[in-house]
Formats: sequence, structure tokens, C-alpha cells
Amino acid sequence: MATAIDGGLETTLVFRQGLDLPEFAAFDLLKNDTGYQALQKYFRTYANMARRD
Repeated sequence: MATAIDGGLETTLVFRQGLDLPEFAAFDLLKNDTGYQALQKYFRTYANMARRD
């Protein structure tokens, strides 16, 4: 059985996707559609990995 874990949400969004997170707070992304989509993309990656196992 495999386990899926979060791999560093804020770090990935800031340094790999170039997003601005005030105070390094990812919840701020929920304020607009672009941020919401970025979070969906991030978590979809983990969901897809979990489905493969």
C-alpha cells in the first residue's frame, strides 16, 4: 500500500511556479480564480499519483 503526502506546498508554489504568497501563506490564493486553479493543479498532481498505485 502506498501513501501520498504533501511535498511542500508553499515552497513549490513560490519557487517552482513563481507565485507571490504574502507571509508565505497559501490560503491567500483562495481569494481569486488564478490562485484557486494553482492550488487545484498542485493537489491534482498528488491525486493522480495516488490513482496510479
